[in-house]
Amino acid sequence: MAEQVDLLKPRSGDHSDPQMLHSMVLAALEQALSENSLEDVAYRLRGLLPKYPDAEPLLQELRQILEAQTDLDSVKLDLRKIQDSLQNGRTNTVNDINLNRWKDYDNVLTDSLWIEPRRDSSGAHTGWYWGNFIPQIASQMMVRYTKRGGWVYDAFAGSGTTLIEGRRQGRNCVGVELSEEIAEKARQIVLDEPNPHKTVSELVVADSRSVDLRPRMQDLSVRAFDLAILMGRTRNIPRNPPRHPRGVPLATVHLRRSNVRFR
Repeated sequence: MAEQVDLLKPRSGDHSDPQMLHSMVLAALEQALSENSLEDVAYRLRGLLPKYPDAEPLLQELRQILEAQTDLDSVKLDLRKIQDSLQNGRTNTVNDINLNRWKDYDNVLTDSLWIEPRRDSSGAHTGWYWGNFIPQIASQMMVRYTKRGGWVYDAFAGSGTTLIEGRRQGRNCVGVELSEEIAEKARQIVLDEPNPHKTVSELVVADSRSVDLRPRMQDLSVRAFDLAILMGRTRNIPRNPPRHPRGVPLATVHLRRSNVRFR
């Protein structure tokens, strides 16, 4: 019998990242499809199932295929369909969501009303700063309106909530904070958050109404930001901004590359 490889080590938070799950499943599928018996195929895949909740649609599909107890050729045909939906993902220019696997993204809230039972206090999120928002807001904005490796601007960085989420989501972040004391403390807290994607997390002490980030953007080879998180209108953002194709005001949620510039 083939050796069962535990491809997923139980780590807190992994199940909320569909991209990570997709990568793990692809690795398991590649091994399973190389086997020559139904027993060995099942053995390869069952290493995935205990590590993630049954609610994961992708794992539900795998479980159903294994439980069907059909012949080897039929199982491999079904597995190749899943493999194809993962390898040949249908994405767009805004985010990394694979539209072929849209059911897997239960971490992306699509309702007009977001209800979070509690504030995320994991990792470097401590809630010490009186003016910060819940981290889930920044996380949702990044997943919905940016790609991994994209650039996010926070005009009122405060305690660094956006920068911490940027490290988790693989987004580069530049924040502006008026108070040097708050900014220094935020920098130390942001550094406490692991940075597995090697992203930029930079906090500038300045007034967001008048700050000129062009020199620093040039140093970082950044032409424009993909997302701006704002608490109010700044003089560098157009008074009547263009709108996202879906009708969302770009100044409050998503600012396209051609528009998010500091003049």
